[in-house]
Amino acid sequence: MKKFCLSVLLIIFTFSVAIAQKIVTNDLYTVVYSEVYEQPLSLVYNYPSPFSFESSKRLVRVDTFHSILKPVIRQVEYLKFEFEGKSLIGYYIDENGRITSKTITESDSKELEITYPKATQIKIDTVITITPITKFRKAGGIKTSDHNDYALPYHKGHLVPKASFKDTAYDDEKWSFLNCALMHKDLNKGVWFALEDKERKIAKEALLKVSIIISFTPDSEIVEGGATVPKSFTKILEYRKLDEDEKELTIREVYCFPNDRTVKRKNLEDYLIKELSY
Repeated sequence: MKKFCLSVLLIIFTFSVAIAQKIVTNDLYTVVYSEVYEQPLSLVYNYPSPFSFESSKRLVRVDTFHSILKPVIRQVEYLKFEFEGKSLIGYYIDENGRITSKTITESDSKELEITYPKATQIKIDTVITITPITKFRKAGGIKTSDHNDYALPYHKGHLVPKASFKDTAYDDEKWSFLNCALMHKDLNKGVWFALEDKERKIAKEALLKVSIIISFTPDSEIVEGGATVPKSFTKILEYRKLDEDEKELTIREVYCFPNDRTVKRKNLEDYLIKELSY
């Protein structure tokens, strides 16, 4: 009977935890959030593709064709790139977006130049100023942590780093408590910060996807505000790049950090899980 009761309680608890999870997707990330823990359970975000080039005429973005790392230019009539001081003449593109064998020569490139009308400048009497968001805010329609939950030794730890996405268009997403976790100060200012710096460098030459898993245990601390302190943070970097022979490489790095002071003055590589990385 006791085992049966325990089983029923476990089922009820599991069900209650499950229905108290919400998945939120916005322009910056997708987060699975626990209203029981008042903390994220997982979060995924992607860095923008570094494979875009600025031509002397217009900004040209690249799309995939056979390989996302060997892009094919689509939906443009011609290209003329300025790269390291050298003029590179492009190729004509057919109606299906495929590069043809017909090249664009220096002599005919000027005739194909695309021009755009200049924007009309309008003087207005009212000056509109925008104040950047620099303080976390609660999201509507979901129970999250708030300012009452955070006190030392825990920081309001950004999951998607604000330094990686400086566009103010993402301010609402970056400064939401959906993107915030109870993170020990020594982790936030130490190896977590070092890994954020590393991923920014990777994103300059590779297609990078970042996944974060926040873990809890039955003995996880609950702060006075009601939120539960994570036991650990796992961050997974998955990216594709070209090697010296122009061959595509798929790389995966998995790091797992305890959410406590033991991470202080440690090296980032101390937390690389080699068995899960390749």
